[in-house]
Parts: sequence; structure tokens; C-alpha cells
Amino acid sequence: MPSQLHEVLVAMLRESETMARTLAEWATGQSIPAETQLRTRDQNYSEIQPPEYRADLVVEFVPRGAEQPSLMIIFEVQLTRDSDKRRTWPAYQAVLRAQYRCPAMVVVLAPAPEVAQWCAEPIDLDGRGMSVMRPTVIGPSLVPVVTDPEEAVRTPGVTALSVIAHGRSCDALEVGRAGLHAAQSLDEADAQLYTDLVFHHLDGAARRALEREMALKLKNKYEYQSITFRRLIAEGKALGKAEGKAEGKLRALEVLLEARGFHLDARIRERLEASDADELDALVVRAASLETLDDLFED
Repeated sequence: MPSQLHEVLVAMLRESETMARTLAEWATGQSIPAETQLRTRDQNYSEIQPPEYRADLVVEFVPRGAEQPSLMIIFEVQLTRDSDKRRTWPAYQAVLRAQYRCPAMVVVLAPAPEVAQWCAEPIDLDGRGMSVMRPTVIGPSLVPVVTDPEEAVRTPGVTALSVIAHGRSCDALEVGRAGLHAAQSLDEADAQLYTDLVFHHLDGAARRALEREMALKLKNKYEYQSITFRRLIAEGKALGKAEGKAEGKLRALEVLLEARGFHLDARIRERLEASDADELDALVVRAASLETLDDLFED
């Protein structure tokens, strides 16, 4: 089941034509003419019945004066590895290509570098390596580092991606400031969501610095404001209470860590899977407030 963070990113992409156009240009390496119309399509495909065959967003690109699209792009947001996607992505592409009789691309937005690398691996379709499908992946290296306040206001969606991709880099503080500046230009509900998104994806040092700056303005400590991110943090804790078995606690811990914006590589997952129920209980408590994954395990 998609996480709430996944749904937030999908909603950002679905609701902003500018952002969809920008990602398409990053993916194709070409400018999309201003007169080209972008139209979203139902993400379900009539030829394929199972419910898992549903893309995050499908956009058709229709040149001026034309009735049929010249290109279809299936946008997918991928926060973690999911082996099922290597089965469904080729199906998305093949079905849309047949339905609309035009080129179709699968474009995967993967903010975490290790997930982006995994998504970009060729998909062997015939078991012999003779027929392969290669998704187009937008990873951190394609996301610009947005630090200019005016640019941030012009492109709040791209600025949010910048924070997600670079919020734990040496530019964390500056991209965080840009993200907060962009949030101030939005209406109240979106401003709360974007502000929470910024703090959620910054490293500890940058987050503390911006929290101090916010505290000076607000006269009190910053706390998550949007319902979405309050629910994100609570989701992992609730799962931990509801499940008594180690497997359930492990899942709760993974949900909590991913909700807080951490990306779990194979090394971390191996250590988590080796923990018993009592150890997982302690890790769930620690995960609620840790600043880096290095702080998760007390060696």
C-alpha cells in the first residue's frame, strides 16, 4: 500500500502542470513547447484487470491543433524498492503504446540515490536479455539545487523536490530556507504541508537551525501543522502498538522511518531483520526522534 508521503508527492505532481512539464523535460532532455497541451488520463488500463496495474499519473502530450497525443508519459513515484514494479512498468508502457498508437515512456521519480539506481536497472522481458525495458529515472542528480528565493516561489513543486533530494547534503540549510520561502507564497493549507515537508526532509543540523529561525518569528517552537504529516509520524507508532509480533514491529519501524524521510538501504534492513521483538520496541521509540540513521543503533 502506498505511504502517505508517496501520496503527497503524487498529488503535487498531479495538481501542477508546470511541475509535470518540468519533469517531462528532464526525462526527455528536450523542451516541451508551450503550446503543447498536457492532459491527464485515468491511471487504470481497461485491458488489464488486476488492481495493482494502476500508475501514479498518466499524462498525454498533445501538439497544438492535434487531437491525438504525440507522447504518453507514465509518471511513477518510487520511495523504496518494490520488485513488483519490474513486472508492472513494462505492462504500463506496452498497453498505453497500443491504446494511443504513439510512443510511451515510464518516468520514475526516485529521490533516494540507491532507489534511483535500482529503478534504472534494465528489465529483462524475455529471460534471455534479448528484449529489455529501461525506465527513465529522475534521481537526485537530475533535481536542481534550488536556493534562490525568487526561483523557489516561481516553482514551489520543484523546490519541494530539491529539499527532498538535497535536504541531507551540504546544501541542506540553503535549500531548506528556499523551501520555507516558497511555502510562504502558498495558501494556508498548502503552506502548512510544504513547511512540514521541508522540515521532514532536512538533516538534523539544518532542521535545528531553521527551527530556531522559525521560533524567533513564531515566538514558540515549531511543530508539524498539517494533518498529513501529523498522521505520517503517528502511523508508525500506531502500528507498533497494534502488532505484538516481531514481524509487525519490524513493519511498524520501517513505516515510521520512511515516514520521517529516511531511506533504508540493504545494510540497515539486514540489521533491522536481525533484531528481536524487544530490540524492535526500543528502536521504534528511538526512531521517533533520531536525526540520522547512524543514531538508530547504539553500538
